[in-house]
Amino acid sequence: LKCTGASARLSLCKMSTFLKLAVLMFPLAMATSSAKAGKITVDLRVDSDVACTANAFWKKRFDVAAWANGVAGYDAQYAIYGADDMDKWDPSVGIPTHEWSKTLKNGTYQAEGNNPLIYACAFSPSENSYPLPPPIKDWHMCGCCFSFNVTSAQSLAGLCQDSKAECEHMCTVETLGADGDRHYKVHLHNQKDVAIVV
Repeated sequence: LKCTGASARLSLCKMSTFLKLAVLMFPLAMATSSAKAGKITVDLRVDSDVACTANAFWKKRFDVAAWANGVAGYDAQYAIYGADDMDKWDPSVGIPTHEWSKTLKNGTYQAEGNNPLIYACAFSPSENSYPLPPPIKDWHMCGCCFSFNVTSAQSLAGLCQDSKAECEHMCTVETLGADGDRHYKVHLHNQKDVAIVV
């Protein structure tokens, strides 16, 4: 998803309603495709010096507090959120959801139930000047975006593209524990490539 413009928040670009729905729901469908009961623990550590330089010449640089989700999962206004049971539906509230944070913050996050799922996802701001052309043509974006279930972590970094290519991946994930009681150590730091260690 390539987004251009002047907003400090990532947003969906102009596209058909059907395509928007597909973009938003595909990660959810993939993340829940191997549903299983159990417990998920996500330990997120964000280094204090992490920032994304969108454009050095114009001195556009954004620390993690300015990053946002906006594209991944069913409650994308939050960067860190999850549910104990993705199959549970409450007509009054939808899927009962832990809405932990709108930015990526240090902490330990847990979900436990029949089909638990956790999202940790945020990207640095796009230009977002649509329908006008982007004022800065060379715009770089960074991010950390994963979904976690009781068996595996899935990278969703491909949801973000900047003016050149896929956004820079800036977190590593270490997988610990057994299926049904899975622990993930997520480290967001200044680096070039995402990595998953099982």
